[in-house]
Amino acid sequence: MTITFKLFSRVLKGGKKTIRLRVYNRIKDSIQDFKITTGLKVYPKFWDKEAERVTKDHPDFEVINTKLSEIKQRRESLLNRFDAGVLSFDAVCNQIMSNSDMNTLDDFIEVKIKELKSDVTYNDYKVKLAGFKKLVRIKGKLTFTALGKKDLIVKAHSNAQKRQKEGTLASRSYSGYIGTIKTIVSLACYLDYTDLKLDIPNMYLSIDKTRDKNQSITKNKGHKVEDVLESINNITSLKQWEAVSQWMLMFMLRGFYPGDIVKGLKQVNIQDTDQNQIGNQKLTYATDGIYIYHHRSKSVRPMYIHVFQKPIFSLIRKLKFVAVYNHADLEIGGKTILADINDNLSIFDYEMDNNSESHKKFWKHRQRRLAVVGGLRIIKARKTFNQTAQRLEISSDVRALLLGQSASNRILNEHYNDNTIPELLVKVDKAHRDVLERFRCEEILDRLLIKLKYLVNKNKLPGWLLCESPVFKNGRDITVVTGVEGGLNNPEPIITKIVDPKFRKYFNKYNSTEVQDFSITYPMIQEFIDAEKRMSKIKELIV
Repeated sequence: MTITFKLFSRVLKGGKKTIRLRVYNRIKDSIQDFKITTGLKVYPKFWDKEAERVTKDHPDFEVINTKLSEIKQRRESLLNRFDAGVLSFDAVCNQIMSNSDMNTLDDFIEVKIKELKSDVTYNDYKVKLAGFKKLVRIKGKLTFTALGKKDLIVKAHSNAQKRQKEGTLASRSYSGYIGTIKTIVSLACYLDYTDLKLDIPNMYLSIDKTRDKNQSITKNKGHKVEDVLESINNITSLKQWEAVSQWMLMFMLRGFYPGDIVKGLKQVNIQDTDQNQIGNQKLTYATDGIYIYHHRSKSVRPMYIHVFQKPIFSLIRKLKFVAVYNHADLEIGGKTILADINDNLSIFDYEMDNNSESHKKFWKHRQRRLAVVGGLRIIKARKTFNQTAQRLEISSDVRALLLGQSASNRILNEHYNDNTIPELLVKVDKAHRDVLERFRCEEILDRLLIKLKYLVNKNKLPGWLLCESPVFKNGRDITVVTGVEGGLNNPEPIITKIVDPKFRKYFNKYNSTEVQDFSITYPMIQEFIDAEKRMSKIKELIV
């Protein structure tokens, strides 16, 4: 095989020609011939064919010759690996203009996986490869050649069993490492970056999960109502209030994960029980008819969820405005993370798939605040919902529907069942409501409302955080109703102006079609008043 530099015959505007690479190989009676541009353009009279570089008289000769030297170094490496039978002709052609020779799994992930896969998958592959290398004690990059040695997989399996016995590695982690390694090699082979075929016997693909030390009875335990109540009592800041309230929202939405909060709570997901999209119609909210049809962010399993007016939608409204105060300046992917004010359901709206690290970091801050106030764990909201349903003796099939998981009979579930049959929805809705009642969710909402009002008053935060109305615009004035004075027969609304320019920008986008009749907001204002009345009957300290 030869790899040579050639000037393209066509003269470009300005008198320059493009430098191309010719990869040539003869196999008996057949010829392999591939040409690829380097992207470099030079004046022909300054091109030194023998030295494969431009002379000192060429403009920017140092920059051009540096790039040519990089290609020549890569050429030598690729030719050596081709002669050794490690790379095919197509693999050499694919890699000759790459910034990396990609003879390692690390480089392949960094270049091709990053290009072809989502940001989430790219980061997952990096983590899994790092776990595998730690398992076999490789500190540098892992080459395809090294992986091809059979003893490496045997060593990985043996070390995994030892670490499993010590309790420092779970069977699921090992299976994830091996599965990812196989996927990377298979893709690299298909794209001609390696000729390695990784045929691993079944006995080395996994370790016995029944031997996992952390597979104990306590591992799957969720939280108790008392854990949430303790967390609420310990809240001292608005960001802590937001973290605890987000945990409760994930629980009440039948075990949502953070990704579901971002993707699932959108008005475009609102449907009626016949799966007709109905969007942001006010009647839907007024009649407690909010159903969202959402595919879980982790498993893509469908969930058809009744967003009950109380306590779920009520908490969403509070979280939406608290998010404005806490995160008005925060961006992910160059855009604000806040959802449009005109979307009644959405709290956050940003691109997750290509910003997975920013997404994880954003929610990690919430986990830290939860740890401070009482130790709630985001990952356990789903387990807690399921175990509350277990205590109510709700069947496993109904719990599967509640949680967005496959029912016990996979064939029936995937090919025959219609999970939106009205009679079934009624049964699922009842189970959902029963779980919320068992976990005392309306009482918890009351406590959160009172704590929110307490924080606003104590810390002299903007009154609009207690917003319980549409946004009213009159000239340059932007106002909301944040409370009520007077008796039931003659209520007088407390009007709060939005003054801070940072927040006015958000509220000003509200599409106001309301007449300035504050009486329409009275039922919503009653939420704080009713919460205080109900809590006054409970003889314990709330704040």
